[in-house]
Amino acid sequence: MGGQVGANYQIGAIVYGVEAQGAWAPLTGTASCFAGNPNQLIAGQDCGTRVGALAFLAGRAGYALDCTLYYAKAGPAWGHSTFDHNFAGAAVGTVASSDVDRWGWTIGGGVEHALTDKWSIVGEYKYVDLGSASVSFADVPAALAPVAREAINQRYQVLTLGMNYKLN
Repeated sequence: MGGQVGANYQIGAIVYGVEAQGAWAPLTGTASCFAGNPNQLIAGQDCGTRVGALAFLAGRAGYALDCTLYYAKAGPAWGHSTFDHNFAGAAVGTVASSDVDRWGWTIGGGVEHALTDKWSIVGEYKYVDLGSASVSFADVPAALAPVAREAINQRYQVLTLGMNYKLN
C-alpha cells in the first residue's frame, strides 16, 4: 500500500511531468549465500531479504490519446531493507540481521485512463535497481565470523495498480 503525488503539463497530445511515490513493500525472499567459502560448515548458508519500503522520484513523458495516457518514466529510487543471515542446518534460525537504506534507480512505463475529469485508474511496470553492495552482519557467532559480510544485489520488477484523484 502506498501513495503518490505529482504534476503534469500537457501540450497537445504530449504530456510530461514529475511524480513522487512511496509504498510499504512486503517483498521477501531467501537465497543461498557464502557459497564460495571453502569451509563446508559455513558455506552455502541461507540469507533472507525483506524490503520494508520503496520510494521513487521520477520524471515522466507520455502521449495522450483521448482519455488514455501512455507514458514512460525514470528517476532515482530508495529502499529500506533488512537482510537476515540464517544458519542452515540448525534450529537457531536467524543469527544476525542488518538494516540498510539503499539508493538506486528505476525505469518503467504505464497506462493511465481517465474515468471522469477527477478520477483515473493506472497500471504501471517499474524495473528497480538498488545496486550491489557488501552487507555486514554484526554480532555473528565466532564460528561464522568468516561470513560476516556478503555482496547482495537488489533488483526488482514491480507491477502496480492504482487509482488517482486529480486536484485542480
